Amino acid sequence: MLCIFLSTAPTYAMDPNPIATKTDSSHFFKHVRNKKILAIATIGIISVGAIYLLIRHFTKSTTPSKSNTALHRAAKNNDSRKVIELLEGEKHSVDEKNSNGLAAIHFATRKGHTQTVKVLLTKGADIELPASRNQTPLHLASRRGHVEVVKLLLKHGANSEAKAYRNKTPLDLAREQRHTDIVKLLEEAKAQQAPTTL
Repeated sequence: MLCIFLSTAPTYAMDPNPIATKTDSSHFFKHVRNKKILAIATIGIISVGAIYLLIRHFTKSTTPSKSNTALHRAAKNNDSRKVIELLEGEKHSVDEKNSNGLAAIHFATRKGHTQTVKVLLTKGADIELPASRNQTPLHLASRRGHVEVVKLLLKHGANSEAKAYRNKTPLDLAREQRHTDIVKLLEEAKAQQAPTTL
């Protein structure tokens, strides 16, 4: 019976609505169109869980792992003109995220694309928008050593004391990576942002 399933797997791999990014059984039954597979599961020869794992195996190489939009790709490639075009077309939200929780501002800051970061901030991108592990754009730029991006973010009011996973601040990440120029910038920003006492 396992052979029967394997012979049907390629048919499912051509499904225009693959389930590789879905994990719950409701999505499984909604998207599986091959009735032979469901028939096998129904009579109890192979469990639904086992079938799901096998489908993942066959579709792994053909199903994209990230749902990056055109805006994400433009930011990642430092195509600031395309970013402007897409945002002015009103088909994209400046802070829209992909399946991994990354927005255009995260791609641009992580890559050190100063001009694109500037465009995104001008278009209203959230300067404190958290990515994975609650890292803000300033965390990403500080960790990667992008001095000019850090300067730009601080100029626009980024919180140098924002805390991500394990309560780490951008300054903590810069120190860990030994980005001395950024450490200096963030220490100065910390001093300026600290409340004054009378």
